[in-house]
Amino acid sequence: MMREKTCPTPAKALFATTTAAARAAAGYVHNLTPYLCGCGWYHLTSKAIVPATSLPVTEQVAALGDVEFAVLVIQDVRAKVTPVQAGALRDAANVARWMRALTHVQSMVEAQFEKRADDDSPETQAWRKGATAFHRTLLQRLEESSAAASELRRAEAAEADAHEKAGRSLAELRQRAELDAVRRLVQAYGAQFNALLIEEYQALGLAVSPRLRRRQARDAAVTSALTPTLW
Repeated sequence: MMREKTCPTPAKALFATTTAAARAAAGYVHNLTPYLCGCGWYHLTSKAIVPATSLPVTEQVAALGDVEFAVLVIQDVRAKVTPVQAGALRDAANVARWMRALTHVQSMVEAQFEKRADDDSPETQAWRKGATAFHRTLLQRLEESSAAASELRRAEAAEADAHEKAGRSLAELRQRAELDAVRRLVQAYGAQFNALLIEEYQALGLAVSPRLRRRQARDAAVTSALTPTLW
C-alpha cells in the first residue's frame, strides 16, 4: 500500500491494518472505530465523520478526545508515532495532559499485573514479558513528562515573577515595547524625514510652511533629548 499522500489528521495514531487499529482500541480504550484515511494509514475515531483540518499538529493533538489522545500516548510508548506527533505530545500545550494520560495508563497496566499475579499459564507468561517491557518504557515517558511539566511550571513562575517585579502586566509590557520602538524610529528617522520633505517642497517650488519648520525643530529637539530607556 502506497503511503505518500499528506494526512489531513496527522495528530492521530497510525496503524498499518484495520486489525492492528481494532486491537489497540479493544486493548486500552472503548468506543473507537478504525477507518482508512486518505493518506493510506488506518486511524481510530469516536466520530462517524472525520473532517479534514488545516490546524497545526500540536493543536490537532490538543483537540483529540480523551480516548484518541490515550491511544496516541500508548503508541508513543511503543515508539510507533511520527517525530511530529511525538513533538506535539511534548509541546507546552499538551505536556500536562500527556503526563496525566501516562499516569492513567500506568495504573491500568499495574492493575493487570496484580490481576494476573498468580496466573502462570503460558499465555500470561508471554503477556507478562511484553507488558514488562512496555511498563519499563512507560515509566521512562512518565519521568520525561514530569521533568517537562516541572520545567514549564518553573518558566511560567519566572515569567510571572518578572512581571510582578516590573510592576506591569504582560499587556502593559508589550505596550511599552511598542512605544519604545516608536521612539527609536523617531530617533532614527524623524529628523531625516522632515529634511527630505523640505527638500521635496523646495524642488517643487513650494514654500516651506511655518508648521513644517516647527515640526522639524521639535523632532530635532526630541531626537537629541532621547536616551535609551532602562527599566
